[in-house]
Amino acid sequence: FYGPYLYLVVSCGGLYIAADFLLLWSLYRRTDEGKFLCDFGSQKVWIILWQVFNVVGIVGLFIALGWYLNLGFWAMLHEPIHFTVFVIICLLLPLLMYTACILQGLYNTLKEAYIDFILSRGRDEYDDEEDELHGDVRRISV
Repeated sequence: FYGPYLYLVVSCGGLYIAADFLLLWSLYRRTDEGKFLCDFGSQKVWIILWQVFNVVGIVGLFIALGWYLNLGFWAMLHEPIHFTVFVIICLLLPLLMYTACILQGLYNTLKEAYIDFILSRGRDEYDDEEDELHGDVRRISV
């Protein structure tokens, strides 16, 4: 009876985490010059959507963890599948929270790189006229 549910939890959780890592890999790709390959304007929507899904998944897993803790360890150990799902939930929670933090850091990095790119656009045209500015002028991030 519990077998299909266990396979569903493991496969969906694994697929969700694999999609997290695939998203991170695709966003961290850079060219030979060190520039990001993805366009921040279009990726911003996907990152925010993925963060919303991460939050929904984390809240759902915390609710499931609360139900299992309310069930008690004796009841969990009486049916081994309950304890197995409890352990899987305990392993998925920190991993999902960690990938959400990494994704937020990546979002901030891409946002800074995009702002730097927008601010540096056209700087090459005016470098000859302004000798007092250095070539590595950057904006100050707060």
